[in-house]
Amino acid sequence: MSKIELVQGDCQERIPVCDHCGGAGVIDSGGQTPWGTWIYIPCPACANAQISGGTNCSPTNQEKRIEELKEACTILKIKKLNDDAIIPHIAHPGDAGMDLFACEEATLEPGASGLVKTGIAIELEPNTEAQVRPRSGLALKHQITILNSPGTIDEGYRGEIGVIMINHGKTTFHIEKNMKIAQMVIKPLLTVDVEEVEELSDTSRGIGGFGSTGLSGGTNDQSTK
Repeated sequence: MSKIELVQGDCQERIPVCDHCGGAGVIDSGGQTPWGTWIYIPCPACANAQISGGTNCSPTNQEKRIEELKEACTILKIKKLNDDAIIPHIAHPGDAGMDLFACEEATLEPGASGLVKTGIAIELEPNTEAQVRPRSGLALKHQITILNSPGTIDEGYRGEIGVIMINHGKTTFHIEKNMKIAQMVIKPLLTVDVEEVEELSDTSRGIGGFGSTGLSGGTNDQSTK
């Protein structure tokens, strides 16, 4: 783990950021040194634990900032089920998705689909879900995508993550071990209470759907084909 130094003096606060992926860290534990208070922070985004940054605020502001960081950040726990598995990580700061890697070789014939294992399992925080989405490069260059896109990983699932891939291209595609095959995005989960009603509210759209607005940009286009 890396560390952040908190020293006394004028407030020059800044959010700790992971040197590896740019993600914000989460406070884990701390200790005293002759130079101040060191806070150890694991990075939830890439599990690389390379956090840098710091504050030099009053003890009260330090405690407040620690609590804010705890509330703002989400931990994604990842377990390797295969020693050769690669832990997902974000390629660039600010990226929405973290790369998922194949833990095995596979071959997809034209028009065929198959389940590709990643060798990992995850534990999501409450009220979150993980979405497995296609990689744009595979889709554009090889017509390889995810059959049930986006795949949903529920908070309570503890099994291995598998990616259902399909070959829409005209040639055989070989998936190599450790190849980037998908991206995983962590999203907040909105829960609802279901209520059966006799009527729904009216809208200007009503029941229009399935191409009812037409295909061209013209406002008077009524074509649905």
